[in-house]
Amino acid sequence: MSLGDELSKDEAAENILYAFTKAFRNYFNFKGRTCRYDYWGFGLVNSIIAILFGFMGGAIPSAYSLLTFIPGLAVFSRRLHDTGRSFLKWGIIPWGLLFIASLMLGLLGFHKEELTIIVALLVVVYVITLLVICCQKGESESNEYGEPVIEDKKHDEKVKWIIFFFILIPVLGVITRGVAGYDRAMQRMKNQQIQSEININQKQEANVQDNESKPKVDMVSEEVM
Repeated sequence: MSLGDELSKDEAAENILYAFTKAFRNYFNFKGRTCRYDYWGFGLVNSIIAILFGFMGGAIPSAYSLLTFIPGLAVFSRRLHDTGRSFLKWGIIPWGLLFIASLMLGLLGFHKEELTIIVALLVVVYVITLLVICCQKGESESNEYGEPVIEDKKHDEKVKWIIFFFILIPVLGVITRGVAGYDRAMQRMKNQQIQSEININQKQEANVQDNESKPKVDMVSEEVM
């Protein structure tokens, strides 16, 4: 029995896990429309599970990413449809152009720093634009992608909190990685400083030994003469 069968219709609509399983029940469905609650509910649960699997290491995180790739794209396409936008124009084409630009920079060996910065900025602007679009309410009337998805007013406040935590999780991840990276960099600097001091001491000892042996060589040469 599925989660949707165990819960009543109203209870299922209020359950964030139901939004997650709903995306899997529409695994290959790139048609129709999806409301904000279902989209961001899937995104939040998916992010939490991905983080938990990430701690396990090995092939599990990669396998889970592959498992959720298609339903993630599908629910994203339906969210765009809900706002009256085409997945082709707002998803496939921009992604394709950015991928081609990144590929060309890779072939150039990333020697063109200005182009690399421009592409990176375009990616950032594009991602932020998509985040803003996916936060928008869907069209209240029918559009070319289907009938409007009725979103409960009670979901408005919940959607705000879901989006907040969805954004907070990667931000915390970046901060954690940044702190860890800073610690590793500081440790490398300390190790380099210690190694540098060791090298200086070894050179000084070698110079002292050379200076001590030099008079003995001079004395031997004088006796030979």
